[in-house]
Amino acid sequence: MSNKDSPKDPWKAHTQIDRETFLKHIFKCAEWEKGRLGINVYCVEPSYNVIETGPFIEYVGNKYPQFVFSKTEIEDMLDSGKWPSKEAQKRSDFPDDPSTDGKLGELILFLFVDAVLEIPMVSHKLFWTQEAVQEVKGSDGLFYGMHDGEESLALGESKIQKRRSDALRNSLDSITRFYDPTGDTKTRHELTVAADNLSSNLSEPELDKLRNLLKEGKQTYKQIHPIFAAYDESWMLDIQAEAQDEDELRELVADKIDNSGVKRYLFDKLDEEEYKKLKKYELIFFLLPLEDADSFREQLQHELYPYINS
Repeated sequence: MSNKDSPKDPWKAHTQIDRETFLKHIFKCAEWEKGRLGINVYCVEPSYNVIETGPFIEYVGNKYPQFVFSKTEIEDMLDSGKWPSKEAQKRSDFPDDPSTDGKLGELILFLFVDAVLEIPMVSHKLFWTQEAVQEVKGSDGLFYGMHDGEESLALGESKIQKRRSDALRNSLDSITRFYDPTGDTKTRHELTVAADNLSSNLSEPELDKLRNLLKEGKQTYKQIHPIFAAYDESWMLDIQAEAQDEDELRELVADKIDNSGVKRYLFDKLDEEEYKKLKKYELIFFLLPLEDADSFREQLQHELYPYINS
């Protein structure tokens, strides 16, 4: 019996991204834990002695329909002769400035949560059509499934920014807003809207269970926050000029990450008064250092919308 079919985790059957294939495009450089904070650092897989983001971006772009639609909806489109990628483009606006396109980070967050944590997205926000949804800023992804043996609601956050400190600090600020004086009301509103827009993948018993969970006032599930953050590292270009092959490049990346201070930065941030309350909650970071975050965003946006401004 495959892991996806395990009766102990029926939610996993609704994931859409093959973990092994996803992890062929990236490699883990570092992993740290402290209390309920988990930090996972990945890098795009090198090609010989350089890190070309093109193949990773192409892979991510090909998964855009799974981010927008449920598995059932994609199958129905294919049966009726429609192209899911084209339909996905119709569902979202194309901003001229890639730095304002939040979908780019949300898409990669979706891939990490679905493939690595194996927790499915249960409400596709681009499908929300009610007028009230315009007021819902909320999370960058809503997922439900098993985590460490417990049924968990995952409210995600994503940032792609030039400066590492900006990406990490702004991520923490966004999570903090869930727990500020108005955060509870906003979160309840988002969950109520989500409960009326659940994935068509789910069975009737699962739909009923989630509707009740999301609409009731009392929290009866574990809540976690997966966070994707991508940012520039100035040394990324230098080590590519230095490395002789893929193995050496991977070693150099891992060494630079280990000495970059990212672990200490996040550990120390949660000791600051502004963020101290976040220690109560499970934060799972997926970090992706880049050579040029602006170029990465532009390439990914063009991958999603290849016929606009071309």
